[in-house]
Amino acid sequence: MQTVSQEWNNNQNATIRCAGYVEVTLGEGSGSLTIPTARIKNVSHVRSYDPMSFELPTNNITIDIFNYDDFYTPYYEDYTDERIKITVKYGYALGTGNETIPGGVFYTKDITNSDGIFTLSGSSSLEAFDEESEIQYVPPTGVFQIWEGTASEVVYTETEVDNLQI
Repeated sequence: MQTVSQEWNNNQNATIRCAGYVEVTLGEGSGSLTIPTARIKNVSHVRSYDPMSFELPTNNITIDIFNYDDFYTPYYEDYTDERIKITVKYGYALGTGNETIPGGVFYTKDITNSDGIFTLSGSSSLEAFDEESEIQYVPPTGVFQIWEGTASEVVYTETEVDNLQI
């Protein structure tokens, strides 16, 4: 968890807030590209969790970016369904300067480019994990033991050994 300034907290509770912004970085390392805030048209960040469904939480983001000069078109044309890292930070322009908090790390699910809008759709790494994903699991029994198999097999084995019912 990140500590924020008292000015951030005051701004969060204010009736009228200081200007907010989103920082978006596509890729990582020397090949990364930070999207200028003025280019960002819209951001939709949706998190959901349903403890009764036994499904993993979802954390998805869609970012619409103005592409009026076709600057981002090569990213669309070169996209090969590989999962590209998207780092998001949320910030405020406060009296003491800009302050940001982490918004999440996502990986591309899709990139589209249509009518001057370049759209990144991404999800957290949990989105790529399902009950058929191959995993290794070390149970918290104090005895070193690795169970290998699909997630559903490991969960079944763990609940059976501990006499738990889900």
